[in-house]
Amino acid sequence: MRGLGGLTAMAALIVLLCMPAALARESKCQGAEEALQKASVIRGLAVLNSVPCKIEDREGVRRYLLETISKQLPPERLQSEELVYREIGLLPRDYDYAHGIVELYLSQIGAYYDPERNHYVMASWLSSELQDDITIHELTHALQDQHYNLEKVIDHKVESGDYLLARAALVEGDATFVMLDYSRGKAGGSGKLSDFEVQAFTAGGVLDAALKASTDSAPKSLQLILVFPYTSGLRFVHHLAKEKGFAGLKDAYASPPNTTEEILHPEKYLSGKRDYIEFTDEHMRGDVVSQSARRVYQDTLGEFGVSALLSSYHLERVTPSQVGAGWGGDKAALYDEAGKRIIVWRSNWDSEEDAKEFLDAYHQVLLQSYPSIKAGSPEWSPGARGNSAKISRNGREVLVVIRL
Repeated sequence: MRGLGGLTAMAALIVLLCMPAALARESKCQGAEEALQKASVIRGLAVLNSVPCKIEDREGVRRYLLETISKQLPPERLQSEELVYREIGLLPRDYDYAHGIVELYLSQIGAYYDPERNHYVMASWLSSELQDDITIHELTHALQDQHYNLEKVIDHKVESGDYLLARAALVEGDATFVMLDYSRGKAGGSGKLSDFEVQAFTAGGVLDAALKASTDSAPKSLQLILVFPYTSGLRFVHHLAKEKGFAGLKDAYASPPNTTEEILHPEKYLSGKRDYIEFTDEHMRGDVVSQSARRVYQDTLGEFGVSALLSSYHLERVTPSQVGAGWGGDKAALYDEAGKRIIVWRSNWDSEEDAKEFLDAYHQVLLQSYPSIKAGSPEWSPGARGNSAKISRNGREVLVVIRL
């Protein structure tokens, strides 16, 4: 689990969110094999292997979450990720990130597919009313894994939350598409989901509300990130299915999206053109960080990460999604030199106007921690905790530096 991955990697791997509910009396694994066959028919992917089903109690699910975190996000990296997210404003200063993401998932998880063990796990508290739909969703993950290898599709060694969130959106959007198609069939619907129905289930609709229902205690940025793979992923998958049918999804697994920009703007993904830059370590350091400093952590927030960050604040003259739409690449890195730490966040924008728009928006965020900071000033502006920061623009590039 990496990058915005305290959430995204786990979302890609295991979870369809749902509200906790009373334990159903009947055997929860009853019907899992039939559900696998139904998912196979809807998705057009043959069942290559059986998928064992097991029931797990709350402590067992917690244990799995903690094991997943410890394997994919070592303690030092988790601490660095929390530090960077907090200092750039993605997380509130009083939010316990490590504890919070586990409790957030534990409060919502209903079932998961484990690609390492190749089995389907149903939470013992899942209600019978939700069981069929969630089983279809999770066993679609099993089919994805059998045909496309989910651990290859989502490479957790990549140090980019934006990459992980984009790959999660493909995987979760696909499974959500199948689940909704199954639900429509039960209700007497026919044919594939229309534009109108997809919109009704996503933006401000039923699915969006259901996914957000029990996340109120989490920071708004994490709520948005948590929901993204399902809602935006569904819209992305639906767009591909309309353009190329399920064959288009096969192509997407062969050449998956690498950025949330591609998920939000599927026409960019289909064009095959990459219009963003990737910052090298040399560029990141520039004349701000010496070559002798150790890089402790790096991440890419991406278009949606930037939008989620800005959405957490009440900013004047700012529409976060419009600001994010000008994204053309970014990287945040934490360096350590003899115990002195510095965060460098560089972002590139599609035009100078887009860069100015982001500069204005993010300057308002920084003002909340650094009241005297001025955009474009070479002077360090002090913060209440002994930190200092500055923000500047050079053409289409915006540079943020925070000294801890």
